[in-house]
Amino acid sequence: MDTSTVKKVASLARLRVKEEEITTIAQELQAILGLVDQLAKVKIDNTAPMTTPSAGKTPLRPDAIEANASRVQILENAPQSEEGFFVVPKVVE
Repeated sequence: MDTSTVKKVASLARLRVKEEEITTIAQELQAILGLVDQLAKVKIDNTAPMTTPSAGKTPLRPDAIEANASRVQILENAPQSEEGFFVVPKVVE
């Protein structure tokens, strides 16, 4: 990865890059590409696809009905409430 490639990619991505940072960025990108190259060389022909690195299943808790707080208790925590509802700033004109 050379500095001209970094400048071209930055231009295409519409990124402003300072001239003194270009060499550092080129070196960092070269290191990243080296790691990607190492990954490409890993032999995975006899490896089964997997969706998670752990072998077990995710333990699930049973669904159980629990005591809930009342509307009054919940609204006590609100910065502002009115007629049993939360008052929030208007976000749509």
